[in-house]
Amino acid sequence: PAKGDSFKMGDTITVVYGSDVQGSGYSFKFKTSEEDPGVDMLEESAGPEKPDGKTCYEQKVVLTKDVAKTTDNAIIRVVPYEKTSKGSNSGTFKVTK
Repeated sequence: PAKGDSFKMGDTITVVYGSDVQGSGYSFKFKTSEEDPGVDMLEESAGPEKPDGKTCYEQKVVLTKDVAKTTDNAIIRVVPYEKTSKGSNSGTFKVTK
């Protein structure tokens, strides 16, 4: 999501990301602020194990009540399992009921 986007609970969001971190895939976390550690949006690892650093990948995530909350400052963080410090945040967006 881009900064300023708005979604409703239950919406499906397509997260577009790129990476060159080799390993066991990625987690997608819903956060309500920069400081929030986040909640996993998927039950298992997703994404490529051998990304090339040049390709954009897409992952669909759903704003379900067990992972998302209504907020004006939502963030989705894509985190590689092998190098968590290389994770990256989306822009902040709004989630409504």
